[in-house]
Amino acid sequence: MKANSEDRVAVARSVTISIITVVFVVLGLASTVTNYIIRPQTDEMLARISDLESDLATLKRSNAAHFGQIKSMLKKQ
Repeated sequence: MKANSEDRVAVARSVTISIITVVFVVLGLASTVTNYIIRPQTDEMLARISDLESDLATLKRSNAAHFGQIKSMLKKQ
């Protein structure tokens, strides 16, 4: 009886350790996916957003300059 009980405890410990190992492996894989796939794409998207914001600022200045030219041309007429 005692041996049977000890065997069950050993099996339960083994299963518990296996489950914990699988959980850590899955967390490691998720971390790897985040570091090597998602993060570079995020950095690239942030760089593109920064470029687009600078292009937008340039367009706003350009539009303001054209508006000023049109306004002065209308005043001359």
